[in-house]
Amino acid sequence: MTALKIIFRRTKTLLWTAFSIMVILAAVVVGIGKLMMPFSDRYQPQLETWLSKEFGRPIELESFRGEWTAFGPRLSLQGMKLMPVESGELDGLQSSEEEVAIESAALDIKPLNALIPGRPLYNFRVIGADFELRHTLEGRFELSGFGVSGRDSQSSALKELARVGEVILEDSSLVYQDEKYGLLLGLSDIQGALQLDGDDLSTEIQASFYDSRSGLVYGEVEATLMLTLDDDQRLVNLAWQATARELMLAAFQGRLPRNPFLPLTGWLNAELWGEWSRPDGHRVRGATDLREARLVNDYQDLRLDRVNTRLQWHSMSKGKWNLNLADFLYDDGERSWIAPRLSVARDTKADLGLWISADELPLGVPASLARDVMSIYDTQWPAFLPRATDGTVSDFDLVLDSTWHLVLVEGKVRQASVLDWERWPDLRGVDAEVSLHRGSGLLRLSGERVEADWPRMFGEPLHFAVHLRTLGLIELRFRS
Repeated sequence: MTALKIIFRRTKTLLWTAFSIMVILAAVVVGIGKLMMPFSDRYQPQLETWLSKEFGRPIELESFRGEWTAFGPRLSLQGMKLMPVESGELDGLQSSEEEVAIESAALDIKPLNALIPGRPLYNFRVIGADFELRHTLEGRFELSGFGVSGRDSQSSALKELARVGEVILEDSSLVYQDEKYGLLLGLSDIQGALQLDGDDLSTEIQASFYDSRSGLVYGEVEATLMLTLDDDQRLVNLAWQATARELMLAAFQGRLPRNPFLPLTGWLNAELWGEWSRPDGHRVRGATDLREARLVNDYQDLRLDRVNTRLQWHSMSKGKWNLNLADFLYDDGERSWIAPRLSVARDTKADLGLWISADELPLGVPASLARDVMSIYDTQWPAFLPRATDGTVSDFDLVLDSTWHLVLVEGKVRQASVLDWERWPDLRGVDAEVSLHRGSGLLRLSGERVEADWPRMFGEPLHFAVHLRTLGLIELRFRS
């Protein structure tokens, strides 16, 4: 025991001695660094040469100055230019025809990171820069400002950029354009960080959406992304999380693809996260809250006080996707209702054009939803189906095949109204159990007071009652 105490004391003494030596050396380095800072501008040619190698492009500086921060020296770079590269000018580097100017940047050197395995010794801070990120039809990402292009090359300009360690963005802006989906979005006041480890790119940003034409800010977003890129800068997989605050939807008009479910106006708050890969498609989960919105499409014009829900979305392609909503709250100022569960799916390879399922809904919702989804695929609502319905439906399922023909409809309706359909009477006040399949079906009707308005058969609406205690249910079975 005595020997162990002696060994422990000696080890403790050695550790304290090593720590004291490191503190003294750090103080000496800091002191020397502070003394050398006033003379650092003499080394501008050497700095430009080193930066050129790190970025993979010739670098020119108007000026720079050195200062000492709490964690190490900082080189503030003014008027930094990434010059064009001609083939063969720099060994192993790709050619570029663009000259990019960064008004203000900084290089933070962190000598203490040498004690932490895997930590970069410096990071590059971009201040007040304007970027454009383009997602091409071929699936490539092109980032202006750092030479990321769709050209075939053995060297990755994005990787050359991230070789400086961690890239920090301050007070910068970015315009994102997606050629495949027709997206055009702008971000301003970006504060964030970007790191690259092999083929894995991670970034964390705080930014504001803005209108480049008017300069109007229309919402804030925080996001974290983890991307894996192949050698040609094509996306392999993606994981992300985003928080949106008070997005003004009116400002997105003309920047997003046309969609009957996208409100013209309103304010959106959302907390979303998801992942994407080529084999598994895109999965999104989260919660959204929409307020003071106006929804306009070919079939309806609605003013919505509030709509919020929890959601799960999985999309493999335009012909295969599913959406699940939980605790869907709808309030238009006149009526309010909650759907505990609402599911919508499509899989054309399995001959499923559309499936809608819900525990309980207003009867008009599934019809309106089916009609709007069909409009996305340029399919008109069949003329023989009713154009207006009301009431409540529970245990509901609707299945259409890939040619939009009815396969199945089941549910229990209460105080239903079915209006505005060809050849059939308008009905009001109907309670029913419906189970209609392709070629056969079962319909049970009941109601205290049912009204049938059928001008082709009656001069005036016909009123009749079905009393359960005396007559029981009316049950109709049929087969085509």
